[in-house]
Amino acid sequence: MLIPPEARYPHSDKRNSCRINSSFSTVFALFGRPPQLSVLLVLPLLRLQIWVPELEIMNTQLIYSSLVQGVEKFHFKGTAVPCQLFLASDMTVPVAVSPSGQVLIAASRYGKGRIVVMAHETYMEDPHFGQFLQNAIKWLKPKQDDCIGVCKLPHLAEHLCKTGFKIKSLAEYDGSVGVFCCDAYSDHQTAKLVEFVKGGGGLLIGGQAWHWSYSHKEDVLQSFPGNKITGVAGIFFTSMYAEKGSFSVLQKAPLPSIFVRNTKNIREDLKVLLDGMTQFDLRSSSVPSALLVHGPLAFPIAQDESGQVFLAAAHYGGGRVVVIPHEGYLTEPALQRFILNALDWLGAGQKGEVFVKPDIENISFHNMLSSCNVACRVSALGAGASVYCCSSYNDDQAEEIHCFVAEGGGLLMAGHAWWWSYSNPGQNPLTCYPGNRILNRFGIGILTSTVEQKLYKAPGVEKAFGYPHFRKEVSEFINKMKMHKPLAQIRIPISALARNFAIFLEMWAHHSSSYSSVIQQLINAVNKSGVLQVSPKCPVKSEEGKVLLQFADVLYKLKPREMARVISVLSEPLQTIPFAHVSVDATNKGKLSTKQKILFQGEQCSIFLQHHQAGSFHW
Repeated sequence: MLIPPEARYPHSDKRNSCRINSSFSTVFALFGRPPQLSVLLVLPLLRLQIWVPELEIMNTQLIYSSLVQGVEKFHFKGTAVPCQLFLASDMTVPVAVSPSGQVLIAASRYGKGRIVVMAHETYMEDPHFGQFLQNAIKWLKPKQDDCIGVCKLPHLAEHLCKTGFKIKSLAEYDGSVGVFCCDAYSDHQTAKLVEFVKGGGGLLIGGQAWHWSYSHKEDVLQSFPGNKITGVAGIFFTSMYAEKGSFSVLQKAPLPSIFVRNTKNIREDLKVLLDGMTQFDLRSSSVPSALLVHGPLAFPIAQDESGQVFLAAAHYGGGRVVVIPHEGYLTEPALQRFILNALDWLGAGQKGEVFVKPDIENISFHNMLSSCNVACRVSALGAGASVYCCSSYNDDQAEEIHCFVAEGGGLLMAGHAWWWSYSNPGQNPLTCYPGNRILNRFGIGILTSTVEQKLYKAPGVEKAFGYPHFRKEVSEFINKMKMHKPLAQIRIPISALARNFAIFLEMWAHHSSSYSSVIQQLINAVNKSGVLQVSPKCPVKSEEGKVLLQFADVLYKLKPREMARVISVLSEPLQTIPFAHVSVDATNKGKLSTKQKILFQGEQCSIFLQHHQAGSFHW
């Protein structure tokens, strides 16, 4: 029996499972019990999927469950005014989310350590959060007998002491504790705390940035003291007020909003990147890949007429990233001005040299930089680098690069993915291509599709600033679907949105709360739209409906269980075919038992098998 590629199922526990899934009406009888099974399928089977899924553990759900164990509600009441937390990494886990999707508590990992962030320091001493705080400390502790350091939070220290934790009251972090608890209003120990977490320590931190923003004109995400620490793990305090109230704790990890407005001024970034640029000349032997810009702090710099991006940048933690669609463009004289602009922006006034990785076209690129008086050397990433230049064809330093950028470094990456896709048939470029293993965390992906090699007029700052952002457009699309409004006001062509969405889903980033949020909200929009009731007597005529039908096809491959429930029963009579038998033989010395099950439209049957049982099957 052929098992279709789309039959992959990314969610499972530690058991292998054989799943029989019928999209439409299927009746079957199940005799015996595993591992001795005989399955009889009756009526035409329009889609049959049987597979043994990968043994993935959903880290997001495990972390969330650990943090909310025994907690029924989060009480964000009283006089404290919390701020919204902004999540900018696929490593973050939203823990407390308001009904409107605002995040008030979040957790994340950085290096070997862990971080829990609360949207106001008052909640760290509020008795209503007592059980959650105990859970947080247990999750944050590297070792069972580690001491907990508490800085200027006496009620928290008292509560933790009463519940059996070994507490040490500190004026500041001193390196003697396994978990450190503090507010977010000081940055004089930023480097020490970042290294502490990176090395395996746990940090519980709380605060809000709206009050700070009143007296500081700097960028909140970059300059607020607490963000210099938590930003490396992808969690930021913002100047926006958060919703207050009592929020019930859900069994499943909550999902944040798809798009959250942030205070990052991209115009200032574009002024530097586009300075002096009147055109982008891609007329060379280099064939550029298109780029997918999907991160909350990623943005396009230039794109073609169809909306395909060929230059992109991003903020991540304290650092910055620029992506070039082919390494050949690094030494093109016509693009030299842009490369120098990019290096200037990536350096952001830091002291250090530009390191050029040896695997790139280092000799000519290094010579070009040297001729322009850029302090540089050919070297792998290491101490003394302010900007690192490399190709996208190797990911042997992925973790080092992630930390380098998060802690303030600049990354210039160049390369294409179309040749890799030819050389690696059957592999997913968004998840397997080396460059994307690095760039996905920054919110940019290099695609196998290409951009035409021609002369493009460079956009002005305002035009580039107005380029559609994938997350924002998806969010607006879903909202319009919910309110049954036309899509005329969406800035990106529907075809381009559908194309980008289909590519985005190929990331299979089910560990990411933001990715899961996009999928779940689109499933809800498709289900409520009624397009799945399509039939010869009820055709889909609107442009919106046609796009949703395209989305539904992709979504079914990702979430067959949820989508199958709403697929309509065929209005036309089903054709009859002979019985189809699927036989599975294995050893079973136990007593035979008989069970029967009838599957109706949209229902499924799951058969769970242990490792040694699943290994004995032959499909």
